[in-house]
Amino acid sequence: MTSYGLDYSGTYSNSQFFVSIFNLTKKLALLHFVMEKGA
Repeated sequence: MTSYGLDYSGTYSNSQFFVSIFNLTKKLALLHFVMEKGA
């Protein structure tokens, strides 16, 4: 049970990290798009 808990925690942390990176990338892409339209 302990190893399962650790694996679950690791997976959860990784998905939270992935979501953060995805959101950051999405914001950068949107900013780039707005700058392209404005230029």
